[in-house]
Amino acid sequence: MEKLNSMRLNVAIPSQRLQSAFLEQVTQHILPRSDCGYFSGGAGEQHFTSFLNRAYAEAWSSAVDLGVKIGKDD
Repeated sequence: MEKLNSMRLNVAIPSQRLQSAFLEQVTQHILPRSDCGYFSGGAGEQHFTSFLNRAYAEAWSSAVDLGVKIGKDD
């Protein structure tokens, strides 16, 4: 039963997923890039930046409501 309740918490409503996807795209453009120079992360940074952007977007989406609604979510 406990596992079922934890699974329900991880399922987001469609408008929340859309908001998170939108914020993920926004973070790609607003976060600074370190593509070159001595302090760049190289290929690893390029590959894992999308995971970081997604994590930021999910955290931001859970903290802020942009008012995105799809059909009868609520």
